[in-house]
Amino acid sequence: MPALEWKKQRGLGVLTDEALRLESGILVAFTSRAGGVSAPPYESLNLAYHVGDNPANVAANRRRVCDALGLRLEKLTCAHQVHGVDVAVVADEEIGRGSDSYDASIPATDAMTCASSGVALAMFFADCVPVVAVDPVRRAIGVAHAGWKGVLGGIPAALVGRMADAFGSVPPDLLAYVGPAIGRCHYRVDSTRIALFAREFPDFVRPTDTHLDLPDLVEKSLDATGVPRQNVAAADTCTAENTDVFYSYRSEGGETGRHAAIVSIVT
Repeated sequence: MPALEWKKQRGLGVLTDEALRLESGILVAFTSRAGGVSAPPYESLNLAYHVGDNPANVAANRRRVCDALGLRLEKLTCAHQVHGVDVAVVADEEIGRGSDSYDASIPATDAMTCASSGVALAMFFADCVPVVAVDPVRRAIGVAHAGWKGVLGGIPAALVGRMADAFGSVPPDLLAYVGPAIGRCHYRVDSTRIALFAREFPDFVRPTDTHLDLPDLVEKSLDATGVPRQNVAAADTCTAENTDVFYSYRSEGGETGRHAAIVSIVT
């Protein structure tokens, strides 16, 4: 069964499933904010080019992460995340897009999937929910950026469906990982947004609620696709409450860095 644990990789702390890597040759990693070179307010391991950080610092941070995880920076594949539900199947010509600049990223995409060895799919976060899906049977991988719009629009199901279409993945074979994200404790929203979720998730959100639990709704969405509950590992860590470890857009007033969810078939 999947599980997440903290590991030190060349001085960098990552949440990872070491057993998966040893047994299946697939790396899942959620980075923290420590161990990089970026200055405040992006200190220190900011991995996103689009937030206003010095590009040279972002490049150095990405190099540190890739070196620590045994990945090739030129095969780090990134996307323009727009809070949508589009899923890109990464073809050979798209491998490495966005590795060294934001402008070169795959456009208007909030999830990616592929089945090519050596490719590292990466998305970036500061409160939104990172979702990683792994098919160890067909050796396919995927990652999704699930903000409130993505959760409402069904991006977890869209990723599972795209992996099925592209690689023949079936939900009972999938392992899923829900990374660090803002928790219900800190995610207070207005009544209009609550109403939207109450209509979409009537069994789990009431019109009188004042807070949303996006990671839990992601898990419930995965369950609805047929991914077994025992095949889902969740970080259960609130980014807004742990800004010493992770970035939080809400807690840090909108000016901060981004940690990453990374998945790769490494062997």
